[in-house]
Amino acid sequence: MDEMQRRGIATQLIRDLAKIACSNGLTCFKADVLADNRAMLSLLRKTGHPLSTTISQGVLHYELSIAVLENALSEAA
Repeated sequence: MDEMQRRGIATQLIRDLAKIACSNGLTCFKADVLADNRAMLSLLRKTGHPLSTTISQGVLHYELSIAVLENALSEAA
């Protein structure tokens, strides 16, 4: 495992992106995640229910509410 993994960097980046997006009037994020990327899938599961999820050729396509995402990540902090 890479020594920089599991330190909360992705969580902080998503938290910061959500704040910036919200302040600019955006309401949702779209994210593509490889089906075997367990760490990112775990993080996305913590954010609550996505608006939509589909899978195509080993890639999960998520649409997430920024408001729900911000709330979930602020509770996890």
